[in-house]
Amino acid sequence: MKNINLKKLVVACQAATFTLVTSVAVTTQASDIELYKAPQTSQTTLMFMLDVSGSMNPEWNDYTENRLKSLKDGMTTLLQGDSSKGIAPLDDKLVVGLSTFNHQTGRIKLEAKPLGDPVQLAGNREVFRTVQQVAQQAQRTRTRTKTDETWQERIRERTRSCFFGLCGSWSSWSNPGWTNKTSNGSWSDWVESGWSPTGSEVVKSTIAQECVDWESNYKCKASGWVATTKRAEDFTGTIPVSQTGNVTYSNPTNISTDLVTSPAQSIPATDETECTSGIFNCTKQENKLTQNGKKTTTTEKVDQEATASFTKSIIYTGAAYETHRKKMLREVKALQANDGTPTSFAYAEVAAYLLGKTTKDQTGSGFTESTIGNIRDDNNYKKPTIS
Repeated sequence: MKNINLKKLVVACQAATFTLVTSVAVTTQASDIELYKAPQTSQTTLMFMLDVSGSMNPEWNDYTENRLKSLKDGMTTLLQGDSSKGIAPLDDKLVVGLSTFNHQTGRIKLEAKPLGDPVQLAGNREVFRTVQQVAQQAQRTRTRTKTDETWQERIRERTRSCFFGLCGSWSSWSNPGWTNKTSNGSWSDWVESGWSPTGSEVVKSTIAQECVDWESNYKCKASGWVATTKRAEDFTGTIPVSQTGNVTYSNPTNISTDLVTSPAQSIPATDETECTSGIFNCTKQENKLTQNGKKTTTTEKVDQEATASFTKSIIYTGAAYETHRKKMLREVKALQANDGTPTSFAYAEVAAYLLGKTTKDQTGSGFTESTIGNIRDDNNYKKPTIS
């Protein structure tokens, strides 16, 4: 590869190798390296080389490991810290760049700049939030009813003869005895009251998140929230707004059941007659009589208890600042893995960038895949500057 001093290239490749190991192993080895030290007198420039080849996907490696997720989680922890593990984020003064490699080459995704360089963005934006997972006991009542009836019934009959439209007189009504009847009703559908909280709120967990990517209306994108070790007081001049998420209820349990039967109510007696035989003229009638009817209504009431789960968020809105750290986080969240692993070409690409040289028109070059602007011009990489 032309235009690169050999000695400097070797040194740069060694540095690139170190950063590759660092980026892949951050989830387990971060505490063993000196990434968390504040920059010393001499300026530290750190280029992350991230493997985004196909084997980073679980379906494309022999161990079904989601290496890409582990890489993203590790990089996010490096950039944002993790207070639960005692890990502080990389220092704002640290000069950091980002490159990826797969397929036939590597490419420079973000130039090396101090992580904390701020530029204020337009508008008031959602910049920070705390999210609490809350549990609370709740109760409700379910009711259903059914109605049972009892009565006495008898059915009398009488007949007559008809011939060519001429009919004789009706016979006397038969005189059967009364028969006791019952009707056991079916239960209605349950009618449920709304859940009402009965216990104190219990905060199960609290996380803090900073927004790194916004919608056009300055609301934070759902994917724009990332974990942070910062606190609300780090965002001066912001306005907090509380929100409560949808409530879900789990493990409903019956805590009491009660059956109440109403006093019996009278059912009016009935007397109904209908024709049960005859084509042109009725030749048979039935007279249905009922008496002594009673009905009772039974109500079943069940009290239930369940655990209500919901989130309580406080979102802080105000001035937002674009930083190199946020750019890094967005690039990391957007990583996708595919194709092969061109490691040696990727080392050379990073080395060329660090030295302000070029790989243009060379075999395995990722020069044209690297973003033009702060990273390169038409012909050369722009060497990172130390302010």
